[in-house]
Amino acid sequence: MDSFSPDLLEHLTILTGCTYLSDLRMQPFLSPKLYLALAATPVQSYSTAQWKEALSYLTGIDFDGDASSCRQLLLQYFS
Repeated sequence: MDSFSPDLLEHLTILTGCTYLSDLRMQPFLSPKLYLALAATPVQSYSTAQWKEALSYLTGIDFDGDASSCRQLLLQYFS
């Protein structure tokens, strides 16, 4: 991840074509788009803290796992 990359939630907003970050919560309409965006995002591209933040923001799940586990939970949630 370079210093000019958007954070993970901004990245997902861009990949799903949403105008606003809050649009990511429009489910079930966005579930397929979010799944594809998450699947295309390598876990190592973002910090564990950003994966935890995305998991909490998008699902309401507070989880104290590593980045890979958070990503996997997000993929399961939106599949």
